Amino acid sequence: MPIPLIRELPAVLEPKGWEWRRLFSEHDDFWIGEDERGNRWLTKLRGSFYAYREIVFAKLAQSMGWSCQSSVFLKLSHDAAQALGRQPGEIHAAHWFMKEHVDAPCSESCRLRPWLDGEIQSLDDLCSLGIAHIQDLAKSDIAACLFSANERSGRFFSADDEFFIIDSEQMFSNIPSSLSGTQWEHDGERQLSAKYIDLVQEVCSDVTALPARVIAYSLAIPVGVEVSQVWPVQPLLDASVQYAREALMG
Repeated sequence: MPIPLIRELPAVLEPKGWEWRRLFSEHDDFWIGEDERGNRWLTKLRGSFYAYREIVFAKLAQSMGWSCQSSVFLKLSHDAAQALGRQPGEIHAAHWFMKEHVDAPCSESCRLRPWLDGEIQSLDDLCSLGIAHIQDLAKSDIAACLFSANERSGRFFSADDEFFIIDSEQMFSNIPSSLSGTQWEHDGERQLSAKYIDLVQEVCSDVTALPARVIAYSLAIPVGVEVSQVWPVQPLLDASVQYAREALMG
C-alpha cells in the first residue's frame, strides 16, 4: 500500500489531543500516536538532531525514488509532553506508521521466506525475492557508506510485502567510507559482483544528479523548529555528493 511522501505531509506536527500508546513495553520510548484523522505516527523520542538527520536522508531518498519511510518533525504540545513524560516544545521525529510483516513466513507462498530463513547471501539472491522495491535495501547499505553513517539503516518489510528504508538517524556522522564495504559486494561464488558495481554506479548517479533545490529542501528546518546540531550536517552532505562524483569518475 502506498504511503504519503514527505512533501505531501505537514512539515511539523503539533500533536494536540492525540491518543498515545507504547509500542513495546512500559519501559520503552517508542510510542504510537493517533491524530484527529485516525492516522498513526511512530516516535522514538530521540531528540531534534537525530530527527533532523533522519528527515534529511528520507527527503533525499524519496527525491531519488527510493522506497523510504516518511518522517516529519514532531513538536510536543503540553498534553503530548505530559502523556509521554517529556517537556512541552521538545522536537522529535514522527514516522508514518506502517504495519510490519510478521517475523515468520505468513503463508506457504510467502515471498519473504528466503530472507526470514537466512538464505539470502548475494545481490542476485536479494533481487530474486520478488518483493517490491527490494533493490533499495542494497542501495540503503551503499548509502550508509556514502552518507557517512555510524550504522546502516533499518530494513522494513510491510504486511503488503513492500520494502522500506527506515531508521536512518545515524546518517551524516563522519566522512564517507568505501563503497565496497557492504555484504552485497560479492556474488554467490565470492567473486566481485558485476550487478553490485552497476548498483553502486546507479546510487552515485542518483546522488550527483540531485538538484540544488532538492538539497536545499532536504536541509531546510521549518519555522518554529530548533535543531541542536551537535555538528553541521550540510558540509557532510556536500562531502557525500563530492565522494559520489569522484566514484563515478573512477
